[in-house]
Amino acid sequence: MKKSLLLLAFSALMIAPSSQSFAASNSNDIKEAASQVSNEPAVGTAQDAMKEFKSLSNKEQKERFKEAKKEIKNLYKKAPTAQSRKYLRLTLIFLAAAIGLGIIAAFVPFVGILSGLAGLGAVIFFVLWLVAAAGTV
Repeated sequence: MKKSLLLLAFSALMIAPSSQSFAASNSNDIKEAASQVSNEPAVGTAQDAMKEFKSLSNKEQKERFKEAKKEIKNLYKKAPTAQSRKYLRLTLIFLAAAIGLGIIAAFVPFVGILSGLAGLGAVIFFVLWLVAAAGTV
């Protein structure tokens, strides 16, 4: 087990320097793509909206705030989708398998690798569940 962990750490150290040069060469491309995809409104439109809001009376401003609060609450009241429930179920299954195999690994060394893989699967499905719960998938 120790030898395999040392081999994994050594291979990660060998791969890391080569991936940094690749990431540095493509950083400009990533920045350009990110600037094209951003959903931020233009500065002028945001300033115009602020001027319009300030020109409203206090009663109208309060009504707008109430409407905005309702919209925000509706965004977070979404029921979990079938996909997010599936990810959560798979997370729990893989977590239980990782714990069970981890206990068995105390007696059978090879099972520790399977336990680690099940733990990795649990982490992956947990991240997918978080993304699905946020509504971006």
